[in-house]
Amino acid sequence: RPPRPTPFPYTTLFRFKQNTFGLTLKSLYSKQGFLLLSIARASTTTQFDLYNYLPGDKRQSLLNLNDQTVDLSLKGDLNYSFNHQLELDFGFIEKWGTFQRDTFFGADTLWRYRYADATNPEPRWMTTEEFYAADDIIIFQDTSWIATQLERGIDSTFTPRQHSAYGQISVRPTARWEIIAGVRRYRLAPRGKTAWTIRFGASYRLTDRLSANLALGTHVQPPAYNQLFFTDVVPLNYVRVKQLVAGLNHMFAADLRGSIELYRKDYDELLVEKALISADPLDAFSGYVNTGTGSSSGIELFLQKKFTDVWYGSVSYSAYRSLADDPRPAHAGEQYSRPADYGQLFTLVGGYNMVWKSVAWLPDWHGSRLGTVLAWLPFGPADELDLSFRIRYVGGRPYTPQVYDHIIDLKSLVEGRMGA
Repeated sequence: RPPRPTPFPYTTLFRFKQNTFGLTLKSLYSKQGFLLLSIARASTTTQFDLYNYLPGDKRQSLLNLNDQTVDLSLKGDLNYSFNHQLELDFGFIEKWGTFQRDTFFGADTLWRYRYADATNPEPRWMTTEEFYAADDIIIFQDTSWIATQLERGIDSTFTPRQHSAYGQISVRPTARWEIIAGVRRYRLAPRGKTAWTIRFGASYRLTDRLSANLALGTHVQPPAYNQLFFTDVVPLNYVRVKQLVAGLNHMFAADLRGSIELYRKDYDELLVEKALISADPLDAFSGYVNTGTGSSSGIELFLQKKFTDVWYGSVSYSAYRSLADDPRPAHAGEQYSRPADYGQLFTLVGGYNMVWKSVAWLPDWHGSRLGTVLAWLPFGPADELDLSFRIRYVGGRPYTPQVYDHIIDLKSLVEGRMGA
C-alpha cells in the first residue's frame, strides 16, 4: 500500500476517576410493609490531553479536556402488602447534577499535500485509482495552502435536575396468576421534557417448577449531561424504548434455576448530532436532536445456582442484533449497527466457599502474633475463605474499516454529509 504522509508525533494522556458513597435506611414500619430511604453522591472526572513537543522539549497542548460530573441523589421506596393477593409500591428519585466542562483547543497548522509517481514526478493531484496503483509515491508539501486553526476554549458549568416517581400494583387473583401494572413519571430540567410510561407484566405457573412470563411497556433513558450541555435552544426529550419480553422460568432444584427469554425493543427519539444531518461545514458544536430510530431483538439464556453449600455461580448467554435507522433522507430504509451491537455475549461466574471454623489449628493461629498481623491481609487465613472467578466473552464492537483518501476535497465532504 502506498505510504501516507508521516504525521507529526502526537502524544495522548487519559485519566478517569470516580468516587461514590451513600447511606441507606430500611424500616419495617409494620408487618405488612417496609420503607427504604437512601442518599448518595457520585462524582466522575475525565481528563484528556493531546500534545506534542516543540524544539527544546517544550510541551504544546493541542487539545485539553477536563470534564467533571457530580450527582447528589435522594431515593425513596414504600411497600405495603394488604394480603397475599394485593401489594402496592410507590417511590421517587430526586437527582441534582452538576456538569462542568473545561476544554481548550490549541492552535495548529494544517498542511495539504500533492502526490506524484516515479514516472511523472511533477506535483499534481492524483485520482484514487492512480494513487493505489502506483508502485512508488512521491509526496510534496503544498506550501501554497496553509491554514492555521485558531485557539478557542470552553469553560462552563451546567446544573441539571432530574425527578422521577412511580406507582405499581401487584395482584395475585389465583394461585397460578400474578399480574403487575405500573406507571412512571420523569422530568428533566432545565433543558429536558416530561415523560410518562406505562408497564405491564404477567406470570403464569404452568407447574410447580415451571412458569411462563410476559412483560411489555415503555422505558425511557435521559440524555447525557454533555448532550444537554450543547443543546440550549430546543429541549431534548427522553429516548423511548417500547419493549416486549416473553420467556420461561424453571426451578431445576431448590438452589438451581434457569430461564430463557425472547425480546424485541423499538427505539424512538434517539439523539442524533445536528452536524450529521446538516450541510453546514461549521456546525461541530450545534447540539443534538431527537430524530433517530432503531430496534434490537435477541434471545437470552440464564442458569443460576444459589449459594447453599460450598458452590455457587451463574452462566448466561445472549445472541442479539441492535440496529439503528440511517437518518439521511437519501438512505431511507437502510440500517447500521449501533455501538452496543456485539452480536454475542457469554458470561460465567463461579465461587467456592471454604469454611475453616472446625480446623483444629485455626484458634491457635488467630492467637499468634503472626496471625494477628496477617489477619489484615486480603488472603490471610480466616473463619471463611471465598474464592471466585469470572469469565466473559464479547463478540466485538462494530466498526467501520478505515479507507485512506489522500485528497481532501471540502466540497465533496460537505455534499456527502447527512442531509446535504
